[in-house]
Amino acid sequence: MTPAVYSSKSLNSTTLDPANYFIPSASNNPTFDSFCLLDEKGFGMQLTIGKEHGLDKKGLRMLYSRLEGSKERYFVFVIPPGQQLRCEKPSALYMRRFKYFVLELPMSDGEYIFISSHLYRAFMVLQLQVQMWLPLLKRVSR
Repeated sequence: MTPAVYSSKSLNSTTLDPANYFIPSASNNPTFDSFCLLDEKGFGMQLTIGKEHGLDKKGLRMLYSRLEGSKERYFVFVIPPGQQLRCEKPSALYMRRFKYFVLELPMSDGEYIFISSHLYRAFMVLQLQVQMWLPLLKRVSR
């Protein structure tokens, strides 16, 4: 997969290439850091080192519209190994639209500032082992 930066104002049709993973150009993008399409599945990712994270309704709506052609949609928090993450429960609508997971991604101290490179690494795992990847994810408690 190749990283591709997009604007939130760009048409959804410009972010459908499964050869890319997409990173929003806005540094304050609500809810997610990147997304990709793979095997008719849509994946949104949020890398966080925080112990709590919100799921902004506007951000989920934006992500859903970008992944609209997907048969299944996954929202994945990427966190350091062993970290506990608390997250507010999304609305019933977005509980139906997405399956929520946590992926623990090992990194050395200080590396979390390089978000795009670590999301790229996570997407490479996704691309190479999509069938094995999902069972490795820990389901977020509802």
